[in-house]
Amino acid sequence: MNIKKLSSIIIIFLFMALMGCFSKSDDSSKTALAKAIAKNKAENLQLDEKRVDDFINALTSNGFQITAKELVSSAIIGSKEGYELTANGSNIEIFICDLTSNEEITVKNLEDVYEKGMIKVNGITSKARLNKHLMLMGYENHPEKDKIEKIFTDLK
Repeated sequence: MNIKKLSSIIIIFLFMALMGCFSKSDDSSKTALAKAIAKNKAENLQLDEKRVDDFINALTSNGFQITAKELVSSAIIGSKEGYELTANGSNIEIFICDLTSNEEITVKNLEDVYEKGMIKVNGITSKARLNKHLMLMGYENHPEKDKIEKIFTDLK
């Protein structure tokens, strides 16, 4: 009987030790996954910012002088990030949108812009345009709104 008890204790001990090893391995793989996701998000944000810079470069190559690029609140429309640009003395806004988002505000705003070319923010309806995952807003009162809209829609 002592041998059976001792064998049982050894088996239980080994089982617990193995479970601890697998648990640590699982935690480290979760940590590695979290790091990979964070790295991917950072790389995507860099690509998104490059698209914003591509738009700014397209504006400048078409005769616009960009004198300011300010980060603006983007949560109100459900975008990832937004910038206010001063182009030839008047402001326009460019936002980076997550087209795969399931957030209600994001989905609603993207649908409205896609279907109607309009977005409603704080009860105010404004023109907006989408080009892939970039959204252009606040350009409808710009003296060169048609030129800005064409540059944006032609952006590759």
